Amino acid sequence: AKTASPTALIQRVADEASGRLPFFEASDLSHLIWACSRLLFHDPLIGDIVALSVARIRDFKALHLSSLSWSLAKMVLFHSPALQAISEHEALGEFSATHLASMSWAVAT
Repeated sequence: AKTASPTALIQRVADEASGRLPFFEASDLSHLIWACSRLLFHDPLIGDIVALSVARIRDFKALHLSSLSWSLAKMVLFHSPALQAISEHEALGEFSATHLASMSWAVAT
């Protein structure tokens, strides 16, 4: 039997997700970009995820914001509109210690 690599699988997921992004919730967007960043998977889809995340930033909760920030840092993506939107989000006041630590790591990277 043929075994699929994580890269092949995430490429398939990216291909399937690209046409469906408008239907993704904040949690879906943050999970997808986290998975891509964890695998260092660079694809044009990343830009689409970030742009849609910025447009829907008000729907993001602390965990989603923290995950998005971490993912951008992991992929070494300096996306000024995303960072601006995150920094202005009211959920920052609700961050747990873990979210704050993750956010500070992302900012320092």
